[in-house]
Amino acid sequence: MLYIPRRIETRDNRDSLININSDVNLIYQNKTVTSLLDSIPLITLILNKFRQILFCNKAYHTLTSTEPQKIVLGLRPGELFGCAYHQESIDGCGESEHCRYCQVVCAIREAQSSHKQVTTESRLTLLQNNVEVSV
Repeated sequence: MLYIPRRIETRDNRDSLININSDVNLIYQNKTVTSLLDSIPLITLILNKFRQILFCNKAYHTLTSTEPQKIVLGLRPGELFGCAYHQESIDGCGESEHCRYCQVVCAIREAQSSHKQVTTESRLTLLQNNVEVSV
């Protein structure tokens, strides 16, 4: 039987580290799911309802040359990839004025609300050496 601990409520728009760790443990317990996701050659993330990262697949770690143990859990996609605007709001990625028009944030919110696959082309504005670069 799988034990699912009681959720800890948070006062802001992010989940607690206790809840994130619990969710991450559930994901990693299922080797079939993690192996399947790791076999996808494109960056694949699992997010919670707060848009926080719970899992990054092997393609992310290969592309970024990071170790799987590097702490990215709990970050949002814009924070992970270095969006130029993620620090404009104290609440982080998805919460500033620019984020209202971000196709990445819009696609994630639409997928979460509709519970359906959403496909869209998106561009991120990254900050590299104090210069905004659109990718």
